[in-house]
Amino acid sequence: MQFLPRYLCWIFVAVTLFVSTVGSAFAEQTSGQDLAQQVLTVSSEIREIGYSVGDVARQTIIVETPPGYRFDPASLPSIGKTSGVIELRDAQWQFEDMKTMTRHTLVLDWQIFQVLQEVRAYPLMPLRLLFRLDDSTIHAEPSPARVIVSSLLPARMDAGRLQHMPDVEPQSRMTTGMKMGLVAALLVLLGTVIYLGWYFDWLQLGQRWSRPYRVACREIRTIRKSKREGQEQLHAAMKSLRHAGDTSAGMALSRERLYLLFERNPWMLPLRKELEQLYADSDRLFFAGEAETADFERLYQLGCKLRALES
Repeated sequence: MQFLPRYLCWIFVAVTLFVSTVGSAFAEQTSGQDLAQQVLTVSSEIREIGYSVGDVARQTIIVETPPGYRFDPASLPSIGKTSGVIELRDAQWQFEDMKTMTRHTLVLDWQIFQVLQEVRAYPLMPLRLLFRLDDSTIHAEPSPARVIVSSLLPARMDAGRLQHMPDVEPQSRMTTGMKMGLVAALLVLLGTVIYLGWYFDWLQLGQRWSRPYRVACREIRTIRKSKREGQEQLHAAMKSLRHAGDTSAGMALSRERLYLLFERNPWMLPLRKELEQLYADSDRLFFAGEAETADFERLYQLGCKLRALES
């Protein structure tokens, strides 16, 4: 019995050491959580006014935690139909790791289902968001948010509200400027079409209103559509072009007297080489019966160029 107090002393010492070890560990964990809670920042943003039944209010929450923490979606309210006036319809979240913190962005969509027949503020569900890092957890509690909702229907239905509103008469509009602009646009369009038709000889006016090479180009186009043989087409095309040259010069021209055409019509100088080639080919065709160097399409293109310069 004399050794009993000594054993009790040893037991007391062991229990004391165990309690102090566990207490220090718990205190260390608690102090770590308190430190993490101190560096936690929470901000919430939502438009508070301008809602009616059926609208969706979007709340944006930004939480900055120590590095490494991740959001636990189980801490959100249930998504879907509940008994509340305003229910959580959708939730999205993302995080961004930085050097000294992790930024969490949560976007919550709250839908308004039922309200009273008066304008008043309705609070959203309280939030206690959980963030985890291994065995450590911290909580973020955004400041309570609310939205001001007005009903689509009046608070009291009386006989005056059951009557249809009078029809709104259409407002008169000045259309004079629009009409004048339309007429001017039509005139410009008509003038443009007439000019293009005259320039490309689509109108085919009488010969006394047409210039020589315009008439020649029209004759060559008719010859090209005909079923004549190649030799006959060349002969007729060259004859038309030479006749137009005679008319332009006011005299019968030959290869030797071609310079007179350019003296009286300086605007034809850009096509001098092609015209000299025309008269050389036509001389061989008319007097020697040779047509190897002549080409009907080249003659037609020459006629078009002369018509354009003549215009």
